[in-house]
Amino acid sequence: MNVPCQIISQTAEKTAEKNASLGSITEFASKSGLFCGGDAKTQRFILQSVSRDLLPGHRVSSCLRTIAPLHETVDLYYRPATRSAFFKNLMICGNPWVCPLCSARITEQRRKELTIGLARAVKDYEIIMITYTFAHKRTDALLTILKQSKEARRRLKSGCRFKNLKSAYGWIGSVTSTEVTYGDNGWHVHYHEIALLKKSADPTLLPNLQTTIKTLWLSVLAASGLSADWQHSVNFALAETDVLEYVAKWGHEPIDATWTITHEAVKGISKVAKTAKKGRTPFQLLADCFAGDRASGNLFKAFARAFKGTKQLQWSRGLRKLLAVGIEKSDEELAKVELSQADTFLDSLTREQWHIIQCREQRAALDTVCRTGDVLQVKAWVERALADVTFVHVSFKGY
Repeated sequence: MNVPCQIISQTAEKTAEKNASLGSITEFASKSGLFCGGDAKTQRFILQSVSRDLLPGHRVSSCLRTIAPLHETVDLYYRPATRSAFFKNLMICGNPWVCPLCSARITEQRRKELTIGLARAVKDYEIIMITYTFAHKRTDALLTILKQSKEARRRLKSGCRFKNLKSAYGWIGSVTSTEVTYGDNGWHVHYHEIALLKKSADPTLLPNLQTTIKTLWLSVLAASGLSADWQHSVNFALAETDVLEYVAKWGHEPIDATWTITHEAVKGISKVAKTAKKGRTPFQLLADCFAGDRASGNLFKAFARAFKGTKQLQWSRGLRKLLAVGIEKSDEELAKVELSQADTFLDSLTREQWHIIQCREQRAALDTVCRTGDVLQVKAWVERALADVTFVHVSFKGY
C-alpha cells in the first residue's frame, strides 16, 4: 500500500513548530500591515491565530486548519459575485464569540436574515430599539454578572407584568443580541433588543412604554442581585432617526453606506470601540494581546469561558414565522460556505502541502492571492511558498 508522502526538508520540519507561536504571527502581521489599514480578512486570520494560542483546547484551534475527516485535500475556490475566496474540506468551529473568521460569516448571515425580516415588518409595525444595561465595577467577575443579567432578562419576559405590557402597547415580538465590552469600569454587559409594536397614532405610547420598561427592568435587576440608575438603565431609539449614532458607535466596522439598525444588533462582537473608557470588544482584546498585552489575553480567556453556550442572537417565539425568515440555522451551519455553480475552482492542495502553509501562518496570504481569481497566480504562489520543501513518497510492498 502507499502511505502519505513524508516531509524531509529541514526547513519545513523546524519551521512548522516555530511558526505555530505568536512570534511568527507577529512577523507576518508586521509585513501585511495588520491594524494599520491592512486587509480586514488578513486581520481576522491573524486574530484567529491569537485566539488559538490563548485557547489551545478549543475548537478554534483546528478551525480552518485541520482537514476534515474523509478528505485528503484542501480545495481553493474564488467567488466572482463577492470577489472572495474560500477553502473547502477544512474543519470549522462555528463559534462567533472566539473565532474572528467564523464570526464574520455568522454575523453577516444573521444580519441579512434580520434585514429581510425587518423589511417585511416595516409596513405593518413600529420598529424600535431598546438597550438594557446595569451598573458594574472593575472587580465584577464576568461570569457572575452575565449569569445575573441573564436571570434579569428571564424575569423581565416572564410573569403577568410583561404579559400586560405586551397587551397594553401592542408588543408583537423582538430580536435580542448580547454584547460585552471591557473598559475602565470592568466588564460591561448589555442587551440590544429590536422590538416590533403595532402601529399607533397615540403620541404618548412610546414615552409610556419607556417608563414601564424602565420600572420593570430596575425591579428584575434588583431581584437578580444587580442595580442601575433610572437615567442609564434603559435607552430607546427609533431605528431610522438614530442611524448616524449607531454608525459612530460601530467605528470602522460600517464600510457599507447603508448601515442600519440590524448591524447594531448583530455585529456587536466585531465592533470597534473608540476609547478605553467606552470599552474594548473581545476581538480588540485579541488585538491588544497580539500587540504584547498579556492582561488583554487573560481577559479574553475569561470572556471565552463566560460566553460559552450563549446565543448571539435570540428571536422571540413565533417572530421568525411571522416575518417568514425560515427555520433558524445553527452557527456552524452559517459558518460553512456552500459551493455554487458560479464559484471558480483554483487549485487543490495535498495534506502535506496544506500542513506547511498553515504551520507557517500563510493562510491569509493564500486567501489574498485566491481573491484575484487567477488560477495561474495561485499555482505560482503555491509553488513559491513550497519551494524549500521536499516531499518524498514512500511505498511499502508486501502488505
